[in-house]
Amino acid sequence: MRYEMLEMMRVIVSGIIADEELALEIEEVALVSDYSGNSRDADMLRVLSNLHRSKAVQLREKLAVVSSKYDKLYGYDRNLD
Repeated sequence: MRYEMLEMMRVIVSGIIADEELALEIEEVALVSDYSGNSRDADMLRVLSNLHRSKAVQLREKLAVVSSKYDKLYGYDRNLD
C-alpha cells in the first residue's frame, strides 16, 4: 500500500502541474485575443483557464489528504529504499 500511495501522490502532483501550465497557456491566448479585439473569445478562454486553476486547487486538496494519511501510516519518509 505504501508504494501505491506514493504513486498516487506523484500522479496528483503531475496533474497539478499540467493544469497550472494549461491555465497559463490559455490565459496567454486570451490576452492575445483580447489585444486583437476578440474580447468575447478572450472571456471564454479566461473561463476555461479558471476552470483549470480550480481543478489544480482541488488536486492540491486531494494531495493534502493523501499526504496526511501517508504521514500517519508511514511517517514523513517518502523513499522506497
